[in-house]
Amino acid sequence: MTALFGQKWTSAYGLADRNGEWQRTLNGLHPPQLEIGLNRVRLAGGEWPPTAPEFRKLCLPLPEELGLPTLAKAWQEANEYSRAIQSPRLEPPSGVSRRA
Repeated sequence: MTALFGQKWTSAYGLADRNGEWQRTLNGLHPPQLEIGLNRVRLAGGEWPPTAPEFRKLCLPLPEELGLPTLAKAWQEANEYSRAIQSPRLEPPSGVSRRA
């Protein structure tokens, strides 16, 4: 972060995590996640560095970055599926009796 923000970073946080706040906040994140966060900070082009909690949020991949649908799309698909299985027009797969 010092390379990205220079004096703004060192005046806010120093050269080391003296009180351990950043370490506690980022605990449990893996190196690829930290890289995601750093890339997002670079791309944002912000004038000031993020706080530790803000940076942690930036490190978490979005569902679509993992090949998953967005929350809105997942909700839509779940509702469509729910309506589809309640529809009496559905036919059971071949070889399966309609009787339960």
